[in-house]
Amino acid sequence: MHMDFLWKTALWQQFGATIDMLENALLACPDTLW
Repeated sequence: MHMDFLWKTALWQQFGATIDMLENALLACPDTLW
């Protein structure tokens, strides 16, 4: 059960990092490209 918790935690951390990167990409994109 402990490994299951570690996997879930790792996946959520990666998911959160992906969302943060997407947000940064959207904010960095110039308005002229939208």
